[in-house]
Amino acid sequence: MQEQIWQVDLPANHPEYQQVLLKRELPDNPRYTVVMVRLPAILELHKGDTGFTLPAVNDWSKGKLVGLFNFLNPKDGACYMPRLHFHLEGKRRNRPATQGFSLGRMLKKLLGLDRKQSQPATPAFEPYIGFTNGRHRTYYLHHVGVQVIPVETDLDSAKLLQQYCGA
Repeated sequence: MQEQIWQVDLPANHPEYQQVLLKRELPDNPRYTVVMVRLPAILELHKGDTGFTLPAVNDWSKGKLVGLFNFLNPKDGACYMPRLHFHLEGKRRNRPATQGFSLGRMLKKLLGLDRKQSQPATPAFEPYIGFTNGRHRTYYLHHVGVQVIPVETDLDSAKLLQQYCGA
């Protein structure tokens, strides 16, 4: 089977090259597939990952930027596309559905001065995206102006990615 390559176009003013070539890391695994996703949506959902998040690209070291720039250069062939997973069980917040946190309200309630009937807490789940690999590639491509990229993900995550971030 011939390896499938995805071409991601970069802006015309990108130095040295105007495209990046991406390939699957797990092409023979039937539990994984490729989904085209919108980068702004992916990065917004990645903010909810309480694990490892990245600083802004402008804050990266020069060595990191040069290394990534060289890594993505298509003259060396295709690199692996980002691989990520969608999590619905995310960070759970228990708070009243219509109120944010208020220290004053909390103190009144603890001291028995709260005259209002307390509202039941509504569990709120915040979906988030976690990366197996490709965080730096994703952030860099967004930084240079790319809006849509292919990502590799498990079949369960693919449906949710398409729903929340699909291109």
